Amino acid sequence: MSFAGDTLTVVAEVDDSGPCTADLAPHATYIPVPEGVSTMADLTVTVTGDVQGSTTLPGQPFPADAAGHTPGTPSAGWVSGMPGMLVLESYGDPTAPPVFESAQVSGSKVEITVSAPTGPTSKTLLPTLTLVPVDGSVSSDAAEFHVSGANVATAAGPIAGRPA
Repeated sequence: MSFAGDTLTVVAEVDDSGPCTADLAPHATYIPVPEGVSTMADLTVTVTGDVQGSTTLPGQPFPADAAGHTPGTPSAGWVSGMPGMLVLESYGDPTAPPVFESAQVSGSKVEITVSAPTGPTSKTLLPTLTLVPVDGSVSSDAAEFHVSGANVATAAGPIAGRPA
């Protein structure tokens, strides 16, 4: 990974040493942004290597740690080009992420229900990304999220970006 000007370049390599399950589905990958990258300015992300592509992430009108968001607490953003899809960032064991149950639009909020993972966990706290399909019609008014569920901490905050 490298950063120059307003471009973050990530090299993606496909591990084809094992079997392929052929379950093509969208997924999210957490990439820590290098120190010194401003959340206030647009950022071009270019992926090179075995997988290639480029997109520009719009700058946010507030610093990442403002607007009531505390580092280490859940956050959410709309996924560009995938209507009705959110990416939910939570913190916990990356091998046992929260189990997504449902997401419904309720006024200006998206109500997300999750449950705690079952089975053993490593007690490692790292960022974990979960793609969340939102049921129902999503308008640009849906600007906040609320997460609740069995055995999970309730969280809320603004949704970054605009629905596709």
